[in-house]
Amino acid sequence: MEAESFPAPPAARFPGTLIAVVGPSGAGKDTVIRLARDELAVVPGIVFATRIITRPPHPSEAYEAIGAEAFAVREAAGDFLISWRANGLAYGLPAALAQDLAQGFAVVANFSRGAVNAARNKAIRVLAVEITADARLLAERIDARGREDAAMCEDRLARNAAYAESFRADIVIANNGVPEIAASRLSEVIRIYALQ
Repeated sequence: MEAESFPAPPAARFPGTLIAVVGPSGAGKDTVIRLARDELAVVPGIVFATRIITRPPHPSEAYEAIGAEAFAVREAAGDFLISWRANGLAYGLPAALAQDLAQGFAVVANFSRGAVNAARNKAIRVLAVEITADARLLAERIDARGREDAAMCEDRLARNAAYAESFRADIVIANNGVPEIAASRLSEVIRIYALQ
């Protein structure tokens, strides 16, 4: 079987690659990332980032919960490698991840399609991996996780539709079936970039 080729990362200030796992709300990014992290637990050169989010803790995702005021203070102090706003919330990745990128590690993060270019503009090598699913599944999954009210669900679905027209990922992984299949595909991509 012929080896599959993946996009060559552009030149950047760090030798490592930020593997930005992006995609519509409800695609199952958190589940796919968790399964990939479990699969790659003993593989060197890979760091799975923990996001900082201005949202109360929720069992559907592991992140550092923080208030909006505290987030703004940390952002002004330069505590984030990159930060962005989406869905009425503020998100950030810790600045300490720059050390991992400087060592050539693959840093995997649940990311925003709207922040990919901002990261690239900071000379961070980014590989955008989009996890996606059929529209019906997206709506069902958003509703099932119980994090958003009806209006927030509608906003997320509208945002998904807007990005579907304008955003192009480097790699797209469909998550329409059991998540282990998508996770295995993501793990394959991560392994390749961890070894570069």
